Amino acid sequence: MRYFFLILSVISIALTSCGDENKTLIEIHDQLLTENDSLRQVNMQFQRTHQQMKDTHAQMKEQVEAKEITDPDLREKLAQHEVLFKKHEAIMMGHEANIEAHESLREGFSKLNLTEMEAQIVEMQEGHNKLMAEHEAMRVEHEQMEKDHSMMLEQIIAQK
Repeated sequence: MRYFFLILSVISIALTSCGDENKTLIEIHDQLLTENDSLRQVNMQFQRTHQQMKDTHAQMKEQVEAKEITDPDLREKLAQHEVLFKKHEAIMMGHEANIEAHESLREGFSKLNLTEMEAQIVEMQEGHNKLMAEHEAMRVEHEQMEKDHSMMLEQIIAQK
């Protein structure tokens, strides 16, 4: 939310202090597109990490089945992680769609009127803020899942 107000402040200052409003808005838009590219990279890294964690999870689940482990806490954690994996996949798909939508705004921005430019900038920044907040939430969940994986692996190894 603070980024939203920051962008609005920058836009307001730029519009009142600079005669070339169009140029200023184009520069802000270009900065947002650069940020969009960075968000794409972060999202791709999340996808790689996610896949690695899913692979580890699948291996652990196979070991639990093979050893016929019936520990309800362990099985509950496995089930919880499966739900988180599905949730993260949905979030990342939404992020990719949002990133692509912003990418499609690259062309034709300079042909918009000032009101349309400002509206696109605000919408893009709100979208970026949402993506960053969701990335942070997923990062925290990934860290917890990695800790859980370590504990679960110890439990699996301890089972004979």
